[in-house]
Amino acid sequence: DDQMYLVLIQLKYTTSTHLFTKLEQKQRCPPIQELLNNDIVKYSYLLRVKYYHIPCQEQSNLECFHDTDQFICLCTHDRRANCFSFDHHMQYNCGQLSFCENGGRCFQNRATCPAAAICACPKCYLGTRCHLSTKGFGLPLDVILGYQIRPKLGFSDQPSSLIISSIVTIIMFVIGLINGFLSIITFRLENPRSVGCGIYLLTASIMSILTITFFTLKYLF
Repeated sequence: DDQMYLVLIQLKYTTSTHLFTKLEQKQRCPPIQELLNNDIVKYSYLLRVKYYHIPCQEQSNLECFHDTDQFICLCTHDRRANCFSFDHHMQYNCGQLSFCENGGRCFQNRATCPAAAICACPKCYLGTRCHLSTKGFGLPLDVILGYQIRPKLGFSDQPSSLIISSIVTIIMFVIGLINGFLSIITFRLENPRSVGCGIYLLTASIMSILTITFFTLKYLF
């Protein structure tokens, strides 16, 4: 199967953010076999790599290229090749670190002694484990806000929509909790429970506290 890789250059590194780019034909990274003559291509990669600046200098529109051995190279503004090592035969299997769900592909940061792994989710799934689904006709809150979460940033650095929804949820939880406890205190008295509706309202107050607590925990976790 053909493999496709998306490389996006950040002039200023950001730990966690939403990145957007437009894919165009001119951004294609051709193999080095299309850029250098056959004699140079036949060299070993250690000898061949010193010629990698030539394609960048000869083709002003070239943004990147790759070889089949070791490197992916980006053409800099001064038309030099900035190459970095890349495993073209990366395996998706993360072994014991594999935690992806719903057919997500697991990538680990290195083949031996990996310290981190990420999931590449299939269509209609999202989340750090691909555990959230956008399928169906409903609009659950975790799907609406799932794309907004920046996992490596603090709460104050999250998008405003996420901060506002969290504050509103906490306010609703506090108000509901106060209302529920006051209702329980009221309908625990003997006079309100002397009729059937008093017992019903006492039970409804307890259920409302449990319900709003459950939905708040679901939102937070």
